[in-house]
Amino acid sequence: EARHNQGLTTALQALALVRRHYPRAGLVLIGGMREEAQPALREFLVRYPELRSVVHQLPWLPHHHLAAYYNLLDLFWYPALSDGLPNAVLEALACGRVVIASRVGGAVDILGGSPLAPLLIPPNNPLALAETTLRLLQMPPEKRATLGKAGRNWVINRFAMETEAKAYTELYAELAAEPAPAAAKRPPE
Repeated sequence: EARHNQGLTTALQALALVRRHYPRAGLVLIGGMREEAQPALREFLVRYPELRSVVHQLPWLPHHHLAAYYNLLDLFWYPALSDGLPNAVLEALACGRVVIASRVGGAVDILGGSPLAPLLIPPNNPLALAETTLRLLQMPPEKRATLGKAGRNWVINRFAMETEAKAYTELYAELAAEPAPAAAKRPPE
């Protein structure tokens, strides 16, 4: 669901900037929109009525339908202001989409060290989002596809269920091997 802390305002402002140079750009909000975010969208569309036809809201969709929608996108934006480990970023990467995300929370954990790490942008920065988007849209589609494949390989190798299970097993084994901390001694009564 689109909401304020996921950078809805940043995305809308970046869309207006991108459209100045790339008039075919549109924005698809997958998963519906929280009530608290509706006023920001309404205000944006009053200010930019010409963009009404290019901002699309898709309702919540079952997971097995998401890949079809992700695969329609040229780029995936996640300009969050704060967040945990965002499933949407993992899903988009798994679908081979190039992801531009804010350098906050779990997006850094996912993309940091990956071939897409240079696409992490400062939070609440529509200009950085727009500039990064335009740079990617101006590159040959094959090069963008190569970046998308690299992101897919990264997420599959790093976040596959087997990989995570192995990491947890190793962590538990390491913790179990450490000596228990000595109990705090109480002074004699």
